[in-house]
Amino acid sequence: MNLTDLKEVIPFVTAVAAILGAVAATVAAIFSALSHRRESAKNRTVIEAQPLWHPRGLPAMAVVVRNLGDETLVVTAAEICRPKGSKLAIDSEGLFGLTPPFNPPQQQQQHVKVNRVAFSFARMKGSSAVSALNEAVVPLYFEAPKNWDGGWIKIRIAVASLASDAKPRWIRVKRYLDKRPAVAQRLDEPLSHEAAA
Repeated sequence: MNLTDLKEVIPFVTAVAAILGAVAATVAAIFSALSHRRESAKNRTVIEAQPLWHPRGLPAMAVVVRNLGDETLVVTAAEICRPKGSKLAIDSEGLFGLTPPFNPPQQQQQHVKVNRVAFSFARMKGSSAVSALNEAVVPLYFEAPKNWDGGWIKIRIAVASLASDAKPRWIRVKRYLDKRPAVAQRLDEPLSHEAAA
């Protein structure tokens, strides 16, 4: 190969090197973005909620607060924003009133105090046993206005860190609850025909 042949190959080699450099930079940027995403997700608080009608006819919502951060979190309060005029209560038994002491919400209460702890996920990584200590389950139920038969539910949950004295941050949870099933409607109606018999 002489110098004239080499002069013809140099632009081709330069173009290939530039393309390979661009591909390498793109791959490095993708891995960097994925690493940043993984690191920022470590301090997340995940909220899961599923509304349902329980057999007593009241709408209920189990709110699960999962702690993926390095600090221990505590759920301090819950309040209902929608449907307007609803009374909120927390089920102390944790089974949505399926056990005998079932107390429907008595007073006009849109705000309830809660004390549920979700431990740090980072502290439990060394543990071999599967544990649900990094999540706090808040079993809520509410009494909706008389004309409400399903629709959007909006609840706010207050989550605070035990490591600091900062104010709790409020996390909004918005879910849709389908129309009340016929079985729940029958349970909600007064038993007038049984009293007459």
